[in-house]
Amino acid sequence: MTSPPPALDVYREIQQIREALIRVDGKLDGLSEHKTQLADHESRLRHLEERRLPHSALNIISAVVAAVALVWQAAGH
Repeated sequence: MTSPPPALDVYREIQQIREALIRVDGKLDGLSEHKTQLADHESRLRHLEERRLPHSALNIISAVVAAVALVWQAAGH
């Protein structure tokens, strides 16, 4: 049977584990910040997409503007 390690060795090992946990905790906090930023970007993109006119509406507007311009020119202006 082996004897237990001296108390100082156990203390040092516990300190190393504690420091490793602190580093992991810091990395996890960073991940939550990234999730928040990603959610914010997603929200902004969705808002921009909702405000954008569909391509068919842009085509119709362009056709109407072109027709008005042709009529304007034909009328001699």
